Amino acid sequence: MNKKGFTLIELIAVVTIIATIYALVLPNLGRVLTNIKVRSTVQQVSALLNYARRQAVVHGTNYQVNFEKKSCWLTKKEDDSYVRLNGREGKTLFIPEEIDFKTEIESITFYPKGISSGGEIIIEDFRIVVDEVTGIVEVLREKEL
Repeated sequence: MNKKGFTLIELIAVVTIIATIYALVLPNLGRVLTNIKVRSTVQQVSALLNYARRQAVVHGTNYQVNFEKKSCWLTKKEDDSYVRLNGREGKTLFIPEEIDFKTEIESITFYPKGISSGGEIIIEDFRIVVDEVTGIVEVLREKEL
Protein backbone atom coordinates (compact mmCIF):
# COMPACT_ATOMS: atom_id res chain seq x y z
CA MET A 1 0.00 0.00 0.00
CA ASN A 2 1.38 3.43 -0.98
CA LYS A 3 0.97 5.92 1.87
CA LYS A 4 1.53 9.61 1.42
CA GLY A 5 2.71 11.73 4.37
CA PHE A 6 5.41 11.74 7.02
CA THR A 7 6.12 9.25 9.71
CA LEU A 8 6.23 10.27 13.36
CA ILE A 9 10.01 9.76 13.43
CA GLU A 10 10.49 12.10 10.47
CA LEU A 11 8.36 14.79 12.13
CA ILE A 12 10.27 14.46 15.42
CA ALA A 13 13.58 14.73 13.55
CA VAL A 14 12.47 17.94 11.77
CA VAL A 15 11.15 19.49 15.00
CA THR A 16 14.43 18.61 16.76
CA ILE A 17 16.47 20.26 14.00
CA ILE A 18 14.31 23.40 14.11
CA ALA A 19 14.55 23.56 17.93
CA THR A 20 18.35 23.22 17.77
CA ILE A 21 18.66 26.00 15.21
CA TYR A 22 16.30 28.19 17.27
CA ALA A 23 18.36 27.56 20.43
CA LEU A 24 21.56 28.56 18.63
CA VAL A 25 20.13 31.68 16.97
CA LEU A 26 17.99 33.11 19.79
CA PRO A 27 20.82 34.34 22.10
CA ASN A 28 22.52 36.08 19.18
CA LEU A 29 19.24 37.65 18.05
CA GLY A 30 18.98 39.63 21.29
CA ARG A 31 22.51 41.01 20.84
CA VAL A 32 21.83 41.85 17.20
CA LEU A 33 18.66 43.79 18.09
CA THR A 34 20.47 45.69 20.86
CA ASN A 35 23.32 46.50 18.46
CA ILE A 36 20.81 47.84 15.93
CA LYS A 37 19.22 50.07 18.60
CA VAL A 38 22.62 51.37 19.72
CA ARG A 39 23.74 52.18 16.17
CA SER A 40 20.41 53.84 15.41
CA THR A 41 20.67 55.98 18.56
CA VAL A 42 24.25 57.00 17.72
CA GLN A 43 23.15 57.99 14.20
CA GLN A 44 20.18 59.99 15.51
CA VAL A 45 22.24 61.90 18.09
CA SER A 46 25.05 62.67 15.62
CA ALA A 47 22.45 63.73 13.00
CA LEU A 48 20.87 66.12 15.52
CA LEU A 49 24.28 67.62 16.29
CA ASN A 50 25.12 68.04 12.59
CA TYR A 51 21.68 69.54 11.96
CA ALA A 52 22.20 72.10 14.75
CA ARG A 53 25.56 73.08 13.27
CA ARG A 54 24.09 73.53 9.78
CA GLN A 55 21.15 75.55 11.12
CA ALA A 56 23.49 77.85 13.09
CA VAL A 57 25.49 78.59 9.93
CA VAL A 58 22.45 79.00 7.64
CA HIS A 59 20.40 81.17 10.02
CA GLY A 60 23.31 83.11 11.52
CA THR A 61 22.34 82.45 15.12
CA ASN A 62 23.34 80.05 17.88
CA TYR A 63 21.73 76.63 18.05
CA GLN A 64 22.11 74.36 21.03
CA VAL A 65 21.64 70.62 21.53
CA ASN A 66 20.57 70.03 25.13
CA PHE A 67 21.04 66.80 27.09
CA GLU A 68 19.15 65.52 30.11
CA LYS A 69 19.33 61.96 31.44
CA LYS A 70 18.01 59.94 28.50
CA SER A 71 16.93 62.66 26.08
CA CYS A 72 18.19 65.49 23.89
CA TRP A 73 16.51 68.36 22.06
CA LEU A 74 17.25 71.50 20.06
CA THR A 75 17.05 75.17 21.11
CA LYS A 76 17.73 78.36 19.18
CA LYS A 77 19.04 81.68 20.48
CA GLU A 78 16.47 84.44 20.26
CA ASP A 79 17.39 87.79 21.80
CA ASP A 80 19.35 86.90 24.95
CA SER A 81 17.90 83.47 25.72
CA TYR A 82 17.50 80.05 24.15
CA VAL A 83 14.04 78.97 23.05
CA ARG A 84 13.08 75.33 22.64
CA LEU A 85 12.07 74.66 19.06
CA ASN A 86 8.62 73.36 18.18
CA GLY A 87 7.38 71.18 15.38
CA ARG A 88 9.52 68.75 13.46
CA GLU A 89 12.86 70.39 14.26
CA GLY A 90 11.92 70.70 17.93
CA LYS A 91 11.28 67.02 18.42
CA THR A 92 12.80 65.48 21.56
CA LEU A 93 15.04 62.48 20.94
CA PHE A 94 14.53 59.86 23.65
CA ILE A 95 17.27 57.32 24.34
CA PRO A 96 15.95 53.76 24.96
CA GLU A 97 16.26 52.70 28.62
CA GLU A 98 18.44 49.68 27.85
CA ILE A 99 21.09 51.83 26.13
CA ASP A 100 23.93 53.29 28.21
CA PHE A 101 24.00 57.05 27.53
CA LYS A 102 26.53 59.33 29.27
CA THR A 103 27.52 62.96 28.98
CA GLU A 104 29.04 65.35 31.48
CA ILE A 105 27.72 68.43 29.72
CA GLU A 106 24.24 69.95 29.66
CA SER A 107 24.45 71.22 26.09
CA ILE A 108 26.60 71.78 23.03
CA THR A 109 26.27 75.17 21.35
CA PHE A 110 26.92 75.75 17.65
CA TYR A 111 27.76 79.26 16.49
CA PRO A 112 27.12 80.96 13.11
CA LYS A 113 30.72 80.46 11.95
CA GLY A 114 30.39 76.67 12.38
CA ILE A 115 32.44 76.45 15.58
CA SER A 116 31.02 74.97 18.77
CA SER A 117 31.39 74.82 22.53
CA GLY A 118 32.62 71.25 22.01
CA GLY A 119 31.94 68.15 24.04
CA GLU A 120 31.42 64.44 23.91
CA ILE A 121 28.64 61.94 24.39
CA ILE A 122 29.16 58.25 25.10
CA ILE A 123 26.59 55.75 23.90
CA GLU A 124 27.54 52.18 24.81
CA ASP A 125 30.93 51.65 23.11
CA PHE A 126 30.59 54.67 20.80
CA ARG A 127 31.92 58.15 21.51
CA ILE A 128 30.46 61.16 19.70
CA VAL A 129 33.00 64.00 19.78
CA VAL A 130 32.22 67.58 18.76
CA ASP A 131 35.37 69.59 18.06
CA GLU A 132 35.42 73.11 19.52
CA VAL A 133 37.45 74.72 16.77
CA THR A 134 35.75 73.21 13.71
CA GLY A 135 32.37 72.14 15.13
CA ILE A 136 32.77 68.85 13.27
CA VAL A 137 30.89 65.89 14.74
CA GLU A 138 32.87 62.65 14.76
CA VAL A 139 31.68 59.20 15.78
CA LEU A 140 34.32 56.83 17.15
CA ARG A 141 34.16 53.31 18.52
CA GLU A 142 35.97 52.76 21.79
CA LYS A 143 38.17 50.17 20.05
CA GLU A 144 39.42 52.88 17.65
CA LEU A 145 40.57 55.20 20.44
